[in-house]
Amino acid sequence: MRLSVTGTWLVGAIPDREANELLARFSDALSGPGPMQPRAFAEALEWWTTAGEQEGFFERVPGKDWERATDAAYRLASLVDGANPETELSEAAWDACMDLMGDEGEDALLGVAARKASPVAALCYALGAESMSMLPGRFGNFLLSHAEVLAGLPRAERALQPAGARRAQTLQRIGTWMKEMGDEPNFDAEKLLDGPLRVLRHAAATGYGAAAFTRWY
Repeated sequence: MRLSVTGTWLVGAIPDREANELLARFSDALSGPGPMQPRAFAEALEWWTTAGEQEGFFERVPGKDWERATDAAYRLASLVDGANPETELSEAAWDACMDLMGDEGEDALLGVAARKASPVAALCYALGAESMSMLPGRFGNFLLSHAEVLAGLPRAERALQPAGARRAQTLQRIGTWMKEMGDEPNFDAEKLLDGPLRVLRHAAATGYGAAAFTRWY
C-alpha cells in the first residue's frame, strides 16, 4: 500500500495513424521488461500465473469486523508495479498518448483513480491470472493500432464480461482490494470492470487505436 499517492489508470482511443507512428518510435521502450528484469519479478510472475490465486489475499482480523491484506496481496501489488518500469522513453510514449486522448467523447476515454492503490492491481486480483492474460498488453499497459484493437477485442470481451454470480464476485473483489490495499471504501467497481471494454469497442467501431497506462500522482 502506498502512503500518500493516487494511482490513476487511463484507457483511451487514439487516432490510428498516430498509434502506428508511436509504435514505430517507441516499440523497444514498450516491448517488455526484457532479459535484465530482476529475478524477483520473474519469480513473482511465475507465482501469479501458477499457484498465486490459491493463496489468501485478505484475512479476517480476529475479534474485528474488517479484513487485512496478506503477504500475497502485497506480492501481487509489487508484481503489477514492476511489470512496466518507468523509463524516460516509456514516459515520453505515454505522454504522447495522453495528448491524443479525449477528443472522441465519453466512450473514448476511461480514467480511474484510487488513493494509495493501483486500479490495475485491483483488476488483476478480481479477474485472476487467466482472464487478465486475455487483455492486451502487459498488466494494464498497452499501445495498439486499430488492427490490433480488432484482433484483441474478442479476448478482452471474454475477460471483462463475467456473468451472474461471477460478475458479483469480481465486483466484490475489486471493492475489497480498494478498501484494504488503498483508501477507497466507496470505489466504483463497475466503472473499472466495464470501462476498458467500452473504450476498446469504441476504438474498434471508429477506426481508432487505443492506449492504456498507469500514472502515480
